[in-house]
Amino acid sequence: NEDPYDENPADILKDIEVGFSKAQNTNSKLQIILDRRDAIREALKLAKAGDTVIITGKGAEPWIMGPGGSKTAWDDRGVVRKELRKL
Repeated sequence: NEDPYDENPADILKDIEVGFSKAQNTNSKLQIILDRRDAIREALKLAKAGDTVIITGKGAEPWIMGPGGSKTAWDDRGVVRKELRKL
């Protein structure tokens, strides 16, 4: 979930899933996790030594933009550091 503004985040993910489903290797497993923190945590948990986890979409942006111009403070880098410490 990344800057949905006034769109439904679940609908955005459904649209993205269509593209992945068409290109997906039948041996791979697609997971859809709406909550950004949960998705980052799961990616880090699944990573093995030598793997690279790529977190796209936010970069250094300090907010997740939501409905009606709402803002949620956010920092992918900080979230990754906190989640790695928990592991």
